[in-house]
Amino acid sequence: MGDDQGFGEGFQSGFQLDDDAAAFTRLMFELYDWRCAIAARRFPPGDDLLDPALEVFLFEPLGVGGLLSFHNAIVVEHAAARLLYRGLVVINDDYCPVVVQTGEVGPRLHLPSDKAFWPARAALQFHREINPI
Repeated sequence: MGDDQGFGEGFQSGFQLDDDAAAFTRLMFELYDWRCAIAARRFPPGDDLLDPALEVFLFEPLGVGGLLSFHNAIVVEHAAARLLYRGLVVINDDYCPVVVQTGEVGPRLHLPSDKAFWPARAALQFHREINPI
């Protein structure tokens, strides 16, 4: 229930997503051992979640129904994230990056040791469908 000044439950719910996103980001960085899934380069853990080198990339963005889930995400360096966001690079079902323009396939992603935390192939497919090879 909200009040007329915006300090009720409706306003509070905005903080929940931020809290969830922060917890999710921390979990992802830890699952990936502070390492870029594409370049496999490891970075020292940061004191906060505004890591200067890494970010969480969602294959299916929240704005189109994607979830904050390890089945929908990988940890990558900012440069790699830009390539993924622009659709210049996609990930195939063998978990290898593919340069869309040339079809060049890179080495397999650095993923958590437990396959339960790997991105789902359906999420990879969604990203490929909106960025066809």
